[in-house]
Amino acid sequence: MKLDFSVAVHSLLYLDESRPRKITSAELAKSLQLNPVMIRNILSVLHKQGYIEGSVGKNGGYLLQRPLSDMNVGELYDLTIPPTISYARFITGDS
Repeated sequence: MKLDFSVAVHSLLYLDESRPRKITSAELAKSLQLNPVMIRNILSVLHKQGYIEGSVGKNGGYLLQRPLSDMNVGELYDLTIPPTISYARFITGDS
């Protein structure tokens, strides 16, 4: 089972709750009881898409780039669990 979406949501909420303090991947990993490498892989996707900012080194860590209210759960889902042939996302109404 892919946990990427759940980890991404948890990470964004954790970062929001911890503002303005930078959060390390080790701290996030501990809160989720997962390997920090898995966390960093998911956070790199969020970083590339502008959800978070990050820095490496002794004083490194992650911060939210924008408010949670500006984030779209559907877009976050598509980023972390890309569509496959067996998966069809149906959208109704005006886009």
